Amino acid sequence: MKSYKPENLKNISLVICVRNSANLLHGCLTEIKKESPESEVIVIDGNSRDNSASIAKNFTLNVFSDEGKGLAAARQLGIDKATRSLVAFVGPDNIISRELLLKMANVLLADPMTAAVVANTKVINPKNYWEKTTNYIYEYLINKVGSVDVVGTPCMYPVEIVRKIRYDSRITGGCDDTDLSFRLKDAGYKLEMIDSYNYEKNDLEFKDFCARWKTFYGRGDAEFYNKYKDTWTFRRKFQSLTHPLRKYILKGSWIFIRKGKFIYVPGIIIAGLSRYLGWYIHYKKTVSK
Repeated sequence: MKSYKPENLKNISLVICVRNSANLLHGCLTEIKKESPESEVIVIDGNSRDNSASIAKNFTLNVFSDEGKGLAAARQLGIDKATRSLVAFVGPDNIISRELLLKMANVLLADPMTAAVVANTKVINPKNYWEKTTNYIYEYLINKVGSVDVVGTPCMYPVEIVRKIRYDSRITGGCDDTDLSFRLKDAGYKLEMIDSYNYEKNDLEFKDFCARWKTFYGRGDAEFYNKYKDTWTFRRKFQSLTHPLRKYILKGSWIFIRKGKFIYVPGIIIAGLSRYLGWYIHYKKTVSK
């Protein structure tokens, strides 16, 4: 593997897309400045109603607005503003280490056909039922090592690749990365998840948990499905429509039971059902236009 020395973190642009996350952003940017001071830091603000943009300006001059166009547009704006050869997306709720950034960059430098790398995730000190459910979803259903079909956040890309194969701004929900991953794989690139952890800060009550799965992921599922349904086979449509049922409600519940996490089964079922509710709400809005 090609060596990647610590000083080469200067070749990374770190992009944080934020909307109304002032309570998390200061800690995230403080950690970034400590762990990777030589990296370029770019903050894309999604028309926040709080002081997220003001906080960002205390850490970097590179603060831009996506004018409320959504996460995919924000991510692509960050890519287009980046001046380094690698771009990493970090959420305001993510705490990343220098070691993690080095490992992610190493994977990309070792193979020009690897277009994206993503870390495993743990929730920091989960306090309540919903935060613990989220942590177990990561542990049992999302975290792995090796080739993956979808990369989430935090992730890293070679800038030149994602300036050609771009985020689709028509997808405003949480499947922006699913859509980009789909097109990267279709172009012959590989996506990798590495055996290193990002730590996520959660502050989830029941309504926040449901909103995350309904408004973010559910709407994203609907947008992704609507984009490709006319070109998909019946089998591929069926796979997409049943994904929340198969992965979370059925498989997730079974894994939770096998792992002895019985009391968290209702939580993962609620996650799957909330995702379907978000999908349905977006569908109703679409057909009513």
